[in-house]
Amino acid sequence: MDDADGSGEGPRYDAFISHARDAHESVARPLYEHLTDAGLRVRVDGRDLDVESSVSGSIDRAILASGHVVVVLSETYLNSEHLARELEELLRRRSRNAEQRGRILPLYYGVDPATVREFSPALAGLRAVTVTEENVDSVAERVAEAILDGDAEAFPGPPDETTVEGSLDETARQEALRAHVAVYVCEGDLTRSQYAELKRLLELGKPTIIAVNKVDRYSEQALAAVQARLRERLAGYSGVQVVPVQAGGTQEIARVLPDGREEVVERPLSVDVEALKRAVQQVVDRDPASLDRLRDATVFSLAERKLDEAEAAHRRARAEALVSQYSRRAVVGAMAAVAPGTDLLIQGYLGYALIRELSQLYGVPAREVDIHRLLQLAQGHVGKALPLLLAVAGNALKAFPGMGTLTGGLLHAVAYGLIFDTLGRAVARTLQERGDLAPVPAVSRFKEGLGEDLEGRARRFLRLALEAKGEAGSGDSRGRR
Repeated sequence: MDDADGSGEGPRYDAFISHARDAHESVARPLYEHLTDAGLRVRVDGRDLDVESSVSGSIDRAILASGHVVVVLSETYLNSEHLARELEELLRRRSRNAEQRGRILPLYYGVDPATVREFSPALAGLRAVTVTEENVDSVAERVAEAILDGDAEAFPGPPDETTVEGSLDETARQEALRAHVAVYVCEGDLTRSQYAELKRLLELGKPTIIAVNKVDRYSEQALAAVQARLRERLAGYSGVQVVPVQAGGTQEIARVLPDGREEVVERPLSVDVEALKRAVQQVVDRDPASLDRLRDATVFSLAERKLDEAEAAHRRARAEALVSQYSRRAVVGAMAAVAPGTDLLIQGYLGYALIRELSQLYGVPAREVDIHRLLQLAQGHVGKALPLLLAVAGNALKAFPGMGTLTGGLLHAVAYGLIFDTLGRAVARTLQERGDLAPVPAVSRFKEGLGEDLEGRARRFLRLALEAKGEAGSGDSRGRR
């Protein structure tokens, strides 16, 4: 693989993963496995990155021969001089060659945007996503989409403190929608997750007050600095007030007794919410009529959400019915086939029709190329999983002795049912959550679903296959008479 020189009609690899050793097991390895499962040709930088040496010629050629370069930016990576030189060369080629634009995909692993900007201002300006050990699978899906579809939106922009994932608890969201005024309580400057959560609250459009609690811990100067910092970070949102509060509670105090012993006593803290009360009153005095208009608007918003939930429930029920219908057809078709094969299942009419109908149910335009790509990617996993599915079907069949020479057909029928059931559920879930037919995420869910509740589902499809066999036998008998 080291003889890659970038010659020929196209890149030898779809992607090259450049990383340091601190990201090898946690990010680079699962990323490599996911991308190869998606049918991509991937090369991984496997050098010992403790050694400070010039850029390896073989690695350099591999980069040249790759359509995309995924750069996992970790602390060790940013402290490596030879990786810095390699990255500088990558960026130089990108700026020189228009065809290279968009082909560097940065992943931020345990580093913040300010550190990346210091390391490379040019790199900090590229579209990127933050990766962690917890979200590496979902990030891998986005990388695969960016490579397969050229989807720039899979990488939304340079990460910063405003793009950290964060969301409001649903109960909090519902209450905030009903309220006239929203109060967000913190105990100092906001963490990145708190800022993201607060941003979601501010996006509701309600008058918002930031209440800094436990102010007894701050000196007057320190409290003023905290409030100034919060106002600075929220300068883009009009009308946000920042006030100090003390919500009460207790405080532990060490007291020295006359005999020299120490004891810890608890002292109650007084409640002080006067500044908060004044801030709320200011909001009310400013425009009392607008508060009623806001609340009325959010009542309609809540009603609309309820309708959306009802529509989603209807689609889920209809999707389950479609998946069940096509799974039954797959079982019946397998019973009629002389020598069933995975190509018949994945590339045949039933698989195509199932995806088409599910897409229509969710109002998603399904391109021919996306359906065929999804089926092609799924076929690779079916080939690997088929022996396991047949074995599970065989275990289920032990409860029905005396099947004789019909066993093989029954096993394949059950396997077909399992595969179609898994494929349909994976596609339906992807359509519901993403609003589009994304082949890579759908196949990722398909792969995971192939191992879920196999025994229970196998018994269900075996009964279905036996019913189909009985119906076919009855039809043959009537024909002979």
